[in-house]
Amino acid sequence: MSLLSIALGVAATALPSFASTPPILLTQTPFTSAATDACQIISDAISDASHVYYPWDSSGHYAADIEHYSPAATEISACSVEPATSEDIALILRVLDQTRTPFAVKGGGHSMNVGFSSTTGVQIAMTRFSEVTYDEETETAVVGAGLIWDDVYAALDPLGRGVVGGRVPGIGVAGFILGGGYSWYTNERGLALDNVLAFELVKPNGEVILISEKSDSDLFFVLKGGYNNYGIVTRFTLKTYPQGKLWIPQGGHAFYSPDLFDRFSDALYNFSENTADPKASLIGTYSSIKGKLLASIFMAYLGPSPPDGIFDEFLDMPMLESNISTRDGMLPLILTAASNASDYGGTRALYSTTPMEEYTPGVLAFAAERIKNLSAALSPDDFPMFAYYLEPFVPDYLSRAPGNSSAYPPSRKKTILPTAIGVGWSSPSLDDKGMEVIKGLGDALSAYASDVDGQDLSGYYIYPNYALADVQMEDMYGENLEKMREVRDRVDPNQLMALAGGFKV
Repeated sequence: MSLLSIALGVAATALPSFASTPPILLTQTPFTSAATDACQIISDAISDASHVYYPWDSSGHYAADIEHYSPAATEISACSVEPATSEDIALILRVLDQTRTPFAVKGGGHSMNVGFSSTTGVQIAMTRFSEVTYDEETETAVVGAGLIWDDVYAALDPLGRGVVGGRVPGIGVAGFILGGGYSWYTNERGLALDNVLAFELVKPNGEVILISEKSDSDLFFVLKGGYNNYGIVTRFTLKTYPQGKLWIPQGGHAFYSPDLFDRFSDALYNFSENTADPKASLIGTYSSIKGKLLASIFMAYLGPSPPDGIFDEFLDMPMLESNISTRDGMLPLILTAASNASDYGGTRALYSTTPMEEYTPGVLAFAAERIKNLSAALSPDDFPMFAYYLEPFVPDYLSRAPGNSSAYPPSRKKTILPTAIGVGWSSPSLDDKGMEVIKGLGDALSAYASDVDGQDLSGYYIYPNYALADVQMEDMYGENLEKMREVRDRVDPNQLMALAGGFKV
């Protein structure tokens, strides 16, 4: 999908250009006539600025509205609706409440859990909330919930301003922020949710309101990590920071052959253990890509060049591919990344996570060996991709915001290393096996860390944006869950948002 046209200070009115797209052919109808009726009522109620699309739409809007990063997460909805105003969202919610029609809200579509931002009911696509408005006086940016971070960086990079946003292309603004948000800026600035000053929210009763610490501290608290449990967020007011030249390899990546796994692990351990410079960040992976074992490092330095010693161990190893350079802004970094959340090649995929206390030599050696063994056991045609993603951060990164200032994380006393796991497979017939593989990778690493490596993982809460659908709410939100439910009962007494997908409090 092409980048949205963004005019600073004015909401973008240009929509993505779609080639003529054939209507979706349905061999069976997954949605109910009641859902179709709700679509018609919505179509009659909303303004001309908004629009409802159906599966037989040939413009491409419906197909784009239901499309997700992983095809496994895409569902055929009775209709999609692209609201253009908060007032139209209020009308949509009123219809959904009266008809009790299931629905979903999609920002960028990178949730890989089926039914989280997809539905067989009414698909609300936030595409038309596409503004980026920078305020020079307050040094803040108002960002629409329908954007991906690529669009935000395209608008702010020329101004020399940075925000705490996504690290790869195609990641939606809304889900990323509402679920936490680990960024290249996290060492310096904390999570994305730590950098929100206000949310424009359409509450379940249709009220459109700006939520801040001052206006409603409890609702502000639970929105930071609480996803769509409290209504639909349409805009975010974000802190911005001065941003100059950034040092990155090509796409931020350097790739290494499997004979260097041990040396790579040593370098990853040394970086995690010894690097205190908050401008230096990386993601290290052990992966199998179409049967080929690879180690890779996705690294960035938030300045023209890193001091000697920070990345030297990685740079001194023979690389299969890399191109070190200094670039202007965040967009060049993410647009050349090896992984694009908006184009996954049609592979069905899931991500999961197992939080770590630290990346010891034993943990890293175990992760590498586990990927090697699994690569020998699985067909690359069936499972073209699986990986561990190791994400070291400086020990005090969670202290960038006050303790107990957000629903997630429920505690900031321990340094959580989120540690993602990714698995991709080729066919719907392998969905059960795919779930088995990804859970096996997570369970094995967690068991090694606790039982063999001696890590105490109690109080290391699951990062919501990486969590599988069956993760227990207490494992993400801990004692904050009680407050989250109290605010839900106040804001949404009719439980309208329970009709939407996602983690429900």
